Amino acid sequence: MLIFTSEIFLFLIIVMIWSLISLLAKYLKWADKGIIIYPLVIVFKSERFKRFITNEAKRRSKFWTLYAKLSPYILFVTILISIAYFITNLSFLLKRQLVITSSGVPLGAELVPIIPFITVTGKLLIFIIIASAVAVIPHEVAHGVVAVRNNIEIKSAGVFCFAGAIIGGFVELPEDVYERILWDGNYQSNVSEKMPVDLKKLKYAISAGVSANVLLLLIFFGLLANYSIIMSPFFNQDGILIIDVIKDGPAYDAGLRPGTIIYEVNGTRIKNVSDFMHILSNAEPQDVLVMKTNRGIYVIELGRNPSEPNKPYLGIFFTTYYRPKIKGVPDFIYYDLLSLIYVIYLIQLIVIFMNALPIFISDGAKFLLIVLKEKLTNQNLISKIYFTVNSMCLIILSLNLIVSLIS
Repeated sequence: MLIFTSEIFLFLIIVMIWSLISLLAKYLKWADKGIIIYPLVIVFKSERFKRFITNEAKRRSKFWTLYAKLSPYILFVTILISIAYFITNLSFLLKRQLVITSSGVPLGAELVPIIPFITVTGKLLIFIIIASAVAVIPHEVAHGVVAVRNNIEIKSAGVFCFAGAIIGGFVELPEDVYERILWDGNYQSNVSEKMPVDLKKLKYAISAGVSANVLLLLIFFGLLANYSIIMSPFFNQDGILIIDVIKDGPAYDAGLRPGTIIYEVNGTRIKNVSDFMHILSNAEPQDVLVMKTNRGIYVIELGRNPSEPNKPYLGIFFTTYYRPKIKGVPDFIYYDLLSLIYVIYLIQLIVIFMNALPIFISDGAKFLLIVLKEKLTNQNLISKIYFTVNSMCLIILSLNLIVSLIS
């Protein structure tokens, strides 16, 4: 039974208003001005964005030449990784396990659609809007720049907004670049003289987008891995911040709640997670901890760990608390910026995996077809391999979605 919450009602209102605006846009012929509005989608075609891509293709010649040559290898490896990821993720979903690897990649993560005010709200919605722009716009710029450098015409370029939660860019190539070159045996003869394209050049242009996301992924992973060092000139470690409290656990029964900062335990000053873990590792079930916090003093008797009865159990999720060194700077800036960087990192992963996975419309699918055309001459064999691989990958992705919905 569907329960209409205020968030669902607000989203439906937005859909209705957006739909009315799309009808108005069609009546007023805004498309002639480069503004195309569909329900939940706004597209802005921009000659300025197109010129930016064209001009960028003329700059940094050595960089873009090397980038284009490396991109197919990067995409090939990424295709293999994306297939392995969705298979592994499915196995963890079936076992109802969620594991965050040391690199921050979630395994067993449910594939949930991004629906403003329903599946994402508040700060997370803002973070996703920013993260989507950081992921999608460079992806499309890389496609466009490498295409132009290889004499492939850009039909149009611009930005779009989907559902108010995803902002990105797009680069549109003439349809015959994909339809004729990829599917006709004599691909070069079917291309106009103004647009001489061969498979190698097209392969460079297609693989350029995912390569941009891979580079950004490495950059944001570096920021995450060194975040505490980067922020150390501005913040001091000054306690333990409780992120969440397990209901009916010792900490919950004692009155501890999320947002509480622990400064001292049994007279010992706590600066970070290591200090706190050292105290817990030396404690036993039924030991009493006296905690000095920002909300007063709490006396807690430790319970027994449900999975290991000989070990103590407190029932909280926590992280190091960072106090700003600069007066007037709120402490939540540290955690919000960290969350934003992590969301950008995750969105980069999503864009990489979804674009690399061969599922007919993806960059990975187009890349696979070009490689098959380069290596094989039998069109029937090419088609069979192409449709088999894409169908299997689509089934794997669909099973991830189905299991996510069931769970």
